[in-house]
Amino acid sequence: DMQDWDQHALPPEPAPAVSLLPEPLSWDDIDHGPKDIDFVFPGLPLGSVGMIAAPGSTGKSFLLLSLAVSVATGTSIFPGWALNHAQANKPAKVLMFFGEDPPDILHNRLYALLQSPWVQASSRRAALIKENLEVRSLVGRPTALTERNRAREWMRSDIAKEISEYMLEHTPRLVCIDPLRQFH
Repeated sequence: DMQDWDQHALPPEPAPAVSLLPEPLSWDDIDHGPKDIDFVFPGLPLGSVGMIAAPGSTGKSFLLLSLAVSVATGTSIFPGWALNHAQANKPAKVLMFFGEDPPDILHNRLYALLQSPWVQASSRRAALIKENLEVRSLVGRPTALTERNRAREWMRSDIAKEISEYMLEHTPRLVCIDPLRQFH
């Protein structure tokens, strides 16, 4: 039958194209006023990715640790620089992964932090840091967050999968990886 032959000879109909363009913002929604945005700290909305970039040995890791301590204690470590007003005085979990600093270096940094006048000024700060700040050295371990499979397709690495699972279990407000070049 000719009709059967034509149906089998023709390629299948392509799936309808899905637009990659997002929907435009709604003016009706905009007229209702600003949306509440949950910032981890000024300029970093919850769920987004941020980066601290500067030349080597300029204090990026120390700044990152200071930001993490601010979130872990719910108190800004920097005078005049407030955390998100909705999260002020709300301590939160923070996970930190270091790819270049071995455990002994991190141990000494954390000890110095606990001895700092800022921490010593409040009996509660040291307890909050110990409760909410988890620091891990990944020196000597595979740290690439992506890898290629046998088909040469990019996929999450085993360490990325473990970090993701851990994050789902512990729901941190902030996750830090330092430095980026050790994790890509």
